[in-house]
Amino acid sequence: MDSGEREGEEDDHSKLLVTNIKENYDVAAFSDIKLKSKNRVFHAHKIVLNTRAGGWGVKDLSKHHLLDLSGHEDSIVERILKWTYHGISLVTINDSHEFKLKMLESSTKLSLT
Repeated sequence: MDSGEREGEEDDHSKLLVTNIKENYDVAAFSDIKLKSKNRVFHAHKIVLNTRAGGWGVKDLSKHHLLDLSGHEDSIVERILKWTYHGISLVTINDSHEFKLKMLESSTKLSLT
């Protein structure tokens, strides 16, 4: 098996894991990390966070059990997690201009890709 085939298998495996885990959006079961927004705590899974998005504002997500995102609005963190788990758009045409700006700011601060 050449390296290209191995990479394809690894990608398929990652996609399968994300598919199985995404049903557990904000469910405490099997959660290995919490995200604390201004007024809420969200349960998440590091493999999903790492697979779907880049930075999360930390160097090495594997070394964290709690991400302090208390500088971010609850609705922003919730939307980011829904994007991470379900692929929904971060912003919609119906979102306020203020919400869109906050989302842009938060996404930039967290180095999301």
